[in-house]
This record gives sequence, C-alpha cells and structure tokens, in this order.
Amino acid sequence: GKWQATFGRRGPCLLPADEAADPQQFPLRLRVNGELEQDSSTAQMVFPVAAVIEFISRFVTLSPGDVISTGTPHGVGKAKGKFLRPGDLVEAEIGGIGILANPVVG
Repeated sequence: GKWQATFGRRGPCLLPADEAADPQQFPLRLRVNGELEQDSSTAQMVFPVAAVIEFISRFVTLSPGDVISTGTPHGVGKAKGKFLRPGDLVEAEIGGIGILANPVVG
C-alpha cells in the first residue's frame, strides 16, 4: 500500500544513482517495535532494479528526481500472519542510506 494517503513516505534521504555502485547489493531490514521482521537485500527482489526501470520507461517518461516504488522481498506481513496495529513503530532500513521510522496510528 504505497499509494494510500500517509503510506508513501521517503527518507531520511535519497541516494543519487551516481552514488550507488550496485543497486542490487543494498541490505534491507524491517523492524516492528524493535523486533527484526525482515533481513534481506535488493539482490533478493524478484525483478532487478535495471529491469524495473526498463519496463516502466516503456510507458512513462522518467525524469531526474522521479521515484519508483517497488515491492519488498518476501517474508513480511501476511506471509507471517502478522499485521500492524496502532502504537506499533515500523523501522525500514536500507544499508548505506538510513532508517525511516514510522509510528502506526489508528
């Protein structure tokens, strides 16, 4: 649900493409209330970053600064039978970029 109001947050920063040596080698971690729920990397995503850009650019003119929101490697949410509740704190980390912390409100 990256399209819902308040769900498409970005941060703490964006990494310019020319500073990413290999976009398929970023570690990804997701914690809920301090518990590690996902420990993966962009190498585990179904489609490589270059393939996603190639596909999207067939239909959309991409410009500098555009953001493409992708899915996530397996193993979170419904796959585990766990769901977020008001009061939870979700921390999404991309190694080398930073941690985005979001509280869940009802």
